[in-house]
Amino acid sequence: MGQLAKSLGGEGLPGMARRLLGTSMAGALENPNDRMEGAAKGALWAGVGESVPLALKGIHQAAEFIHPQAFTNKLVASIKNAYETSKADAKKQYGQVLGNIGSEKIKAQTYPQLHQDILTAFDAKLKDLHQDFTNNSSLEKAHQLQSQLGSKIGQLSTSKHIDIHTHNAITHLKQARAALQTDINSFLQQTHPDLFNQYQQATRFYKNTVIPYHAENFISKIAQGDIKTAAPKKLNNVLTTLSEKESLPSDHTLKMAHQQLESKMNRGKMTSQLASLLAGAGLGELAHPGGFGALGGLVGGGAAHHYVLPKLLDLATNPYATQQIKNLKIPYQLLMKSLIANQLTNNKESL
Repeated sequence: MGQLAKSLGGEGLPGMARRLLGTSMAGALENPNDRMEGAAKGALWAGVGESVPLALKGIHQAAEFIHPQAFTNKLVASIKNAYETSKADAKKQYGQVLGNIGSEKIKAQTYPQLHQDILTAFDAKLKDLHQDFTNNSSLEKAHQLQSQLGSKIGQLSTSKHIDIHTHNAITHLKQARAALQTDINSFLQQTHPDLFNQYQQATRFYKNTVIPYHAENFISKIAQGDIKTAAPKKLNNVLTTLSEKESLPSDHTLKMAHQQLESKMNRGKMTSQLASLLAGAGLGELAHPGGFGALGGLVGGGAAHHYVLPKLLDLATNPYATQQIKNLKIPYQLLMKSLIANQLTNNKESL
């Protein structure tokens, strides 16, 4: 019995399932004439003993284990912080070049040759930057314009619905950016070859570190602080898609975030499934020994996991429901005290 008690102990959902199964088993053993009734009574009291304290002391912890919402929210905040840090690092690297020669004229030759139709894809901000560069074709003005062109391209590329007009706009913007980058690189190679390498290094850093945050609209909104909370499953699906892209470096924050969230979700999913299946199989075997009961219990446990558990998690994360459960604390304690007192009184009278 000592070994059995030890094996039925533990914490969290696995321990809960084992204790519920153990109490049900004890109920069946204590009532050999009607094993089904004994198992059902044992499971009923085990359910009360496990579920109510769980609701009072740690219902959010159990829900968090299976559905890591708090962890996901922290991950959302960390993605935003990492994005801001990456932007600051990129700005610092570009600053090492622009701070020295940003005011020098680049004598653009390719960009001015663009067809005027391309400018129809420019929004108000791009038109202003284009005019600033036309009036003063400095390296810094060229860099600001090509940077904004890249941001606009990313914004349009992550649109949910890309029609023919959006497609043409993206094509025009890419042509304008490529022409401007050609002029920038030509200027640096001819006049400052030493700073050309630094500028290219900063560009690679920006491409590998900052741009991935804008490769998907949902992540872009998180990075810019427009989204502060996200459903674990949705965020994981988006991160999975991004992680599968070869362009995303293996050490990028988004890839590591995906690995962490995937691990959390898989652990909770496995635990909840095993707890449901094993508890169902155990109760089924106690009620109908011989294997068929266990098989039925497995089916029942799987169905409960699939249909019932999501509803319980919704309830667990509902602030109003949680408050109502907390309000049951005093009545529950009084009820348990009354039941214990009655049991002791009955035992004393029987003596």
